Amino acid sequence: MIRINFCDMYRDFDYEHNIYTDIIKKNFGEYECSDTPDFLIYSVFGTGHYKYHNCVKIFVTGEPVAPDFNQCDYAIGFDRISFGKRYLHNPVWLEEKRPNRNALTDEIALNRKFCNFVYSNDKNGPGAMLRKEFAKKLMQYKRVDCPGKVLNNMQDAIADRMDNWRKSKVEFISGYKFTIAFENSAYDGYTTEKMTEPMSANSIPIYWGNPSVEIDFNKNAFVNANGFEEKMDELVEKIIWLDTHDDEYLKMLRANPMSEQFDEAEMEHFEQFLVDILKRGNRSITKDPLQFARRMSVDNLSRKDKIKYFLYKR
Repeated sequence: MIRINFCDMYRDFDYEHNIYTDIIKKNFGEYECSDTPDFLIYSVFGTGHYKYHNCVKIFVTGEPVAPDFNQCDYAIGFDRISFGKRYLHNPVWLEEKRPNRNALTDEIALNRKFCNFVYSNDKNGPGAMLRKEFAKKLMQYKRVDCPGKVLNNMQDAIADRMDNWRKSKVEFISGYKFTIAFENSAYDGYTTEKMTEPMSANSIPIYWGNPSVEIDFNKNAFVNANGFEEKMDELVEKIIWLDTHDDEYLKMLRANPMSEQFDEAEMEHFEQFLVDILKRGNRSITKDPLQFARRMSVDNLSRKDKIKYFLYKR
């Protein structure tokens, strides 16, 4: 029996039915959710994981946060790094499956509203301020519908966040030719649903964020706003050109969302990574075999060295 628990996960995380429990049931049968787990899967939304001991800790992130391998045994994150068997690069959108564009007739695709902007944050992160600035500039060309808290100009267009907000959002943006899709920050490897939701809804994302976004996504299937931070007027002109050249717009809309470099087996890698950890059993990684951190801490210094330490700190 696999004994697991989850901690510090995002707000609407389903603790009973999720990608991790699905993989466990598929490969090991039933599992037990325990307060004394053999395996703890935790994220960045809290500090509850510190109270868990004598278990294998697996860090997963939905935010641009690098793993701390002194805290976790294994990690799944956005950074394109190698750390032996302890790390897997896995974009957040893999949990929701890669986007597939459904066929639209030319008439429907071209005769939709112009552009939407769905955001509630305009302060946290450089992207929050940048996308607001861009939306205002684009509004000088045509109306941009903003049902969120930022630049709001329409009411009750999307369900409340406590309801089926994500499904409602995708349905909403499907009625638009373009979607402003700026991340909160530009973090290498970090691409979220801001890219995948418009693609799945047959709306072309105007994307800013992950500098290496074209490793996974086809550069011909979206508008890459990276590099236009100081050239917003040029970016607006690019959108106007697409909006007024139907053949070029449809060509972009019909393009395969994924790049030729995209590894179609990434989901299999993810499953195998987790299965391998569980097969090893409750055996934590030795992170400080010489207890260097403890020996070098101020509590273990001699009285003379403590005085030097505190004088230096001042």
